Amino acid sequence: MSGLSPQLSPIPKARAAEDRLRPARTVASSPTSTAERISLRRRPTVVIDMGCYTWKLGYAGEIAPRWRIRALHHCWEDWTPDELEMFLGHVLFDRLLIGPPVSSESWGDTRFLVLENMFTPRYIRDMVSDLLGRRFRCKWRTITLGAPLSLYLIGQPTALVVDIGHSSARVTPVFACVPLMDAAVESDAFKEVESNMHQLVRASKGVVSSEIFKVSSAMVEAVKKCPIDVRRIVAQRLFFIGGRSGDSSLKTDVIGEFTSLVSTELLPNFTSESIAVFESVPRVQPSDIAWTGASIYGSMPASQPGPSKGSQTAQVMGIRVVDWISTFQ
Repeated sequence: MSGLSPQLSPIPKARAAEDRLRPARTVASSPTSTAERISLRRRPTVVIDMGCYTWKLGYAGEIAPRWRIRALHHCWEDWTPDELEMFLGHVLFDRLLIGPPVSSESWGDTRFLVLENMFTPRYIRDMVSDLLGRRFRCKWRTITLGAPLSLYLIGQPTALVVDIGHSSARVTPVFACVPLMDAAVESDAFKEVESNMHQLVRASKGVVSSEIFKVSSAMVEAVKKCPIDVRRIVAQRLFFIGGRSGDSSLKTDVIGEFTSLVSTELLPNFTSESIAVFESVPRVQPSDIAWTGASIYGSMPASQPGPSKGSQTAQVMGIRVVDWISTFQ
């Protein structure tokens, strides 16, 4: 599947986001389907969000991760293979409480959905895939992008996903459920700010203005890299995720700067009135949005990660999340 972009299965309506996380009503069905549902409830998909600053762990169907673990390093280049293997072992055995595999089939029914961003070094995702498959014998696994899956939380197929994290801002345009990977942009915004949101508010006005300009410029660059016929549509639909996106005043300043830059450099007659800013479910923390979107996706019976690219999932759904690893093979 060389050259294909990871795609999403059809997104449910926005109002159904929280409903998918509620216990299902008891209904009459055939013994076969009942057994399948019981099997899925006993073995929920494990959802792991590999953040540069914090790893989020939990199970599909839940509204928030059960554990948040501080990463050993805040830069992927600082990780060694031994450290990554030790950390994954801690995640699986000590936190998720999954028993160590004793045979090649011991984890055959446990499914893993691993999230990362587009700018994670390729050798890191290769190591994670290799460790899960060979060292920990995880047969059913998918490594995919977190930004597009975050849209499951709001039920929107198109948006400019702006992930304002601890030490960088990543912008990923998504059009009709397809992430435009060639248009994704990463900025080093907030890299020098090693404090939390409250300390950021107390920072100097010059520093804040500089970081806001970096985020807005990255958004404009991402829109500019999109195909001409979708630029305006994507620019008019903004979705902020990531820990620092919880600051409403910061988002307001970013939107204002973005509108000014886009109308001047790219899209004439572009105004702030034409922008729709999507808000997530209030109970979900900004830093957990991508994880919760993946939790919704992973709770769908037909969307369970599979061991092969030609699985029944692809035949049933037509469009599905493609394993991020296979994109470059």
